[in-house]
Formats: sequence, structure tokens, C-alpha cells
Amino acid sequence: MVFIEPLLSVSFKPTEQRDWLSSIKLWSLETGECVKTLEGHSGSVNSVAFLPDGKSVVSGSGDNTVKLWSLETGECVKTLEGHSGSVNSVAFLPDGKSVVSGSGDNTVKLWSLETGDCVKTLEGHSKHVSTVAYSPDGKTVLSGSSDRTVKLWSVETGKLSKTFEGHSDGVTSVAYLPDGKTVVSGSWDNTVKLWSLETGECVKTLEGHSGTLVSGSGDNTVKLWSLETGECVKTLEGHFRWVASVAYSPDGKTVVSGSGDDTVKVWSNTVKCLLGPGFNLGYVLQTQTQMQTQMQMLNKSSS
Repeated sequence: MVFIEPLLSVSFKPTEQRDWLSSIKLWSLETGECVKTLEGHSGSVNSVAFLPDGKSVVSGSGDNTVKLWSLETGECVKTLEGHSGSVNSVAFLPDGKSVVSGSGDNTVKLWSLETGDCVKTLEGHSKHVSTVAYSPDGKTVLSGSSDRTVKLWSVETGKLSKTFEGHSDGVTSVAYLPDGKTVVSGSWDNTVKLWSLETGECVKTLEGHSGTLVSGSGDNTVKLWSLETGECVKTLEGHFRWVASVAYSPDGKTVVSGSGDDTVKVWSNTVKCLLGPGFNLGYVLQTQTQMQTQMQMLNKSSS
């Protein structure tokens, strides 16, 4: 296999009592086996992210909390409380000392991992925050919301710097491009948009769902896009329910997708599914290879 880092997935399934059993699973992409299960949330786990050192992960849950986990022991080492709604997305800042979270309470929060305290609350969205991402330099944070906007925030001041408007439905994913000048967003309106950080204008719209970028969709497919032309260059088919999350391997040769069909699939760039059915036990809401974000871009040197 191409991956040398582990893969995280989050899953949940209904019990006979219709409550939710939640877990975070660590998988070996060499063997396809689950090597560790992290349990402790009382609600569905919506998002996971690796700490930069690769020894810890953070998770966001429908129980309104953010949890920090040790991958060595599998234990929860800290619980961050303060949101009044489901935590839908989490991400580490590059310093490894801070976490950003987006919630159903319409806010974005910045947390200190050392103290476990919320150091800033970013308010401005009118509906729930579905996705967050940090800039490579750690100075700004992006958030996407059901209010159809993407917002750019200053980490230092906590103030809103810019609002990107143009989607006709809720924003489900955001990320920074490696050039540091462009951000990308995905939406329920079936488009992926590229935005100029300087002007706030949409510079390109990628349409095709009912450097390279990979996206997953409710049409059960994963698509690879050319950022130069804006065209879809490859469609990966094999899931039979919505694709909730995608990630590139660090070397850019493999794509991982998580789906509502209860599977994690690992794809080569030749469109061959390397691992398929039976790779999980419940809806896969997020997949993440170490140091990767939910919507991934490749440097031109990797494509």
C-alpha cells in the first residue's frame, strides 16, 4: 500500500433503543484491519483530526463536546466543553497547541489544548457551522455554514475578515489551497467554488456532481478535478450511498473515501478500488490520513 500513516474513520449506528453508539476507529491501510477503537462520546462523532505530531487526535461530537485522545493508549485525555450545539467540525492549528471547532450553535470556537479553555468564540454565521479549516500559517480560520456563506476569521483578534457569498445552498466543506492565495468550498448546491482571499470573489466554479482537487458527493461518487481548467478529470464509482468525506494520501497517489454505505474505500489514481466492502461498521462521516484535511488539494509537484 502507498500509505504509511494510519487512517481514522468515525462511525455510528442505531441501537434497538434508537440511541446512538459512537466510536472512532484507527485502521491499518496495509492490512485493512481496525487496530484501535476510541470510545467515550455520548453522541455521534462528526469529525476527527490528527495532531501535527501524529500521536493524538481530536474529535467533535453530537454530545456538544470536543475530545482529545492519545493514540498510544486509546484514552480520552481531555474534554473541551462550551458549545451548546453539536460539534460538526474540528481542526488543529499548525502549532499543535490550539484547536478550532464549528458547531450547530452557529459559532466557531478556538481552544487551548494546554488548559482546555475556550480562548475565543467567533460569531457571525446565522445558521449552523458545518466545516472549519485553518490556514497553513495558522493566522486565519475558514468556516462554512448552512447559511450558504464561507467566512474568514483572524485567529489573533477573533474578528471577521471576509465573507464569501455565492453558493445557493449550505456549505459542507472548506480548505485552503497550497498557494496561500485561494480557498475552496463545497456545497449542497452540487458545486465546488474557488475564491480569491484578496478580493473575496469567486474565481472558478467546478460543476459535475448531480494541481488536482478531490471531492465527494451525494451522487455516490468521488471526483478528481483540474484546478487549471476547472474540469472533472476522473470519476470514481463504487459507493452505493452518499460520499461524506475524502482525503488524499501524503504522496498524492491514493484517495480515501468514507460513505453512508458503511464502507471506507481506498483508491489508486488508476481508478482501482484497493480496499472496499466490510471496512467499517456504520456510517462513515469522515476519513482522514495523518496531517490531511477533509477536502484535499495537491501541490502541482504531486500531481
